[in-house]
Order: sequence, then C-alpha cells, then structure tokens
Amino acid sequence: MRCAAGALIPARQVDPGGTVSAWAEEARRHGARIRVGCPVRSLLGDGGRGSGAATDEGVIFAGCVVLATGWETPRLAAGLGIDVPVRGVRGWIVTTRPAQFRLRRPINEVDFSGGVAAAPLLTLGDVAEGNVGAPIVAAQMRQDAARRLVLGASLAPAIGDADDDGAHAVPSICRRAIELIPAIAEVPIAETRTCVRPVSFDGLPLHGPVDGIDGLVLACGHGSHGLTWGPGCGEAAARGVLEGEWDPALSPARLERKAAPRPTDSAAR
Repeated sequence: MRCAAGALIPARQVDPGGTVSAWAEEARRHGARIRVGCPVRSLLGDGGRGSGAATDEGVIFAGCVVLATGWETPRLAAGLGIDVPVRGVRGWIVTTRPAQFRLRRPINEVDFSGGVAAAPLLTLGDVAEGNVGAPIVAAQMRQDAARRLVLGASLAPAIGDADDDGAHAVPSICRRAIELIPAIAEVPIAETRTCVRPVSFDGLPLHGPVDGIDGLVLACGHGSHGLTWGPGCGEAAARGVLEGEWDPALSPARLERKAAPRPTDSAAR
C-alpha cells in the first residue's frame, strides 16, 4: 500500500543556511553581537546563579545565559549539576541529481518524531549487545531550486558524533520514496548527509528557567523542528527573560532533575 489517505496543507520550503544568515543579519541591525567560531567550553556558576560562559576567546560574563546548544546542552549543564532531559537523535537526508520533472508540492508522511522520544534511552547493556534498534523512517520529499529531490526522513537514537547507521537508514529512505513515486527510481543520487538533533524526553521543547540556578534559561529540545520553531523560540525566550512570562507546558521543571552527586576521590577508587 502506497498510502491510505492524504491532506493538502499550504506550506513553503526555505533554505536553512540562507534563513539563518538572514536572521543573524537582522539581529545585528538591532544591536546583537554574534561571535562565530567561538565554542562554549563550560558554563560559569556563582552560588546557585549562572554568571556566564568560558569560551575559546575567554570568559564572557552575563546576567542571564540562554542555553540553546542543541543536543550538547546536557553536557554543558552537567557542569552546574543539572541533568537536562535532552537526547541525541540522528537523522539522514538523501539528495539526488536534478530530476526531469517538478514536484508540485512537498510530500510529508504523518509526523513520526514522537516515536523516538517515547522510546527507552539506550543503556550500556543495549550498546554492548548491539540492541540499538532500527531507524524510524517516514517519507518526506521536496525539490530545491535546482530540481534536485531532497528525501527523508529517518530518526534513530544517537550517543555521539561518530555513530552512524546510515547503512540501514539510507536504503529505507530510498525504498519508501520509490513506493510513493516509482518514477524516481532512476534518478541518480548526488549525496547523503546526517546530523544529530536534540529531542526532549517527551518530544516537546524546553523553554524556561532552570530550577535552582538563577539566570540560566533553556531553549532546546526542538528535534528536527529547530529551524521551523526557531523564531517562536527566540521570541518566547526574549519575552520570558524580560517579562518573566513562560509557557508552563514547556517549562523545563516538568522534566529536569538534578544530576547525581559527583563521587569523591576515595569513592572513585
């Protein structure tokens, strides 16, 4: 069965790189300072308060720190004793050479990102036994300005930059796309790419202050919707910091928990 039913939803596609550049330029026009190529190595805390960040260009002090670092957010927050409930979920995209036809509209199967969010976290035993499961795949197809087909999508639990089960995900993406549009089977592949997306434990974003650490705000856990939800997330974070208005349904307090105490030297031995 190719598909059971469908719905026509008005939508437009944007180029991610161009969109982010345009937003950055708009922010600069409003006085923002954007530092590119300046990784944050750790967060600074002072008596239960976030006070800034240590970067490759030195220490930056701030009255409020908004942590919007994707799936690396838990690593940075752990230095302040906070376990942020965000997990890495890897996705793959297949891009073809230009096709001889034009898709009138993007094609997207029903959202499937909640499936990974609901799945149990991988344990040491799972990885040791190879019980990591197969990627979840659903058809997503669109064409870019050069008439190339951009195919997705797939999600699988990720535990690092190096893990990559593309050998299973990429063929599944191609098979599902061909099931829906058999004519694309002869279109050559140009490239594939993969990245890790940040997904919260319940699939909803984390927007709001961190309990127990004044001046630290989370804006993460958007999964593959990061670009789509980016403007709304920025507006919500700015309004929350300035006016103290936060959506309780997205509050980190619903999921966050304190990290386990660090062992002492004697306990570690």
